[in-house]
Formats: sequence, structure tokens, C-alpha cells
Amino acid sequence: MAVADSPETSVCGFIREPLAFWLFRRAAGSPDAQRIAGIRDIERIHFETADKRTLGGYRLRAAGTPRGYLLVAPGNAMLADQIMGELQVFRDRGFDV
Repeated sequence: MAVADSPETSVCGFIREPLAFWLFRRAAGSPDAQRIAGIRDIERIHFETADKRTLGGYRLRAAGTPRGYLLVAPGNAMLADQIMGELQVFRDRGFDV
């Protein structure tokens, strides 16, 4: 992989970019299991990227055969457990989220 193609290559400066991501992580806080404790048909999932990083999240399972699938990618300073409650409406309409 060429240096320019590396996912670790800074696109907005070697100081500003790490600082921005540090601020985003700090603003997001920490995962809280209580946020998802009462949600039915939720499961924790993991995915390993090509560069061996592990990404984690949640899956809401629709009852029976799903009508479709909704992939949600939270933005900066947001954790998946912060929005899972609002996404139940899609699960209840037959979608895996």
C-alpha cells in the first residue's frame, strides 16, 4: 500500500487531525450498557477490517424474515448505544438494523 493510500495518512495536518479526533472521542463519552438494557432483540456484533482493526456495534433483529436491512453509521462524537432506542421503530416495521 502506498503511503498516500494508507488509512493512517493525515489529510488535514499531523496536529489538527489527531486533535480533532481526540476531541470527538472525548465529547462522545463512554458506552453505557444501561442505554440498551431494555431493548428486545438486540445483539452485539463485531467486524474485523482488512487492516486488522475491530469495529463493534449492535444489531436489532426483525421478527421472522426481514423486509430489508438498514445500516446506520453514527457520526463523530456519537456512540451506537446512544441511538439504538430510536432505531427500534425500523425493527418493529420488519427491518434488521
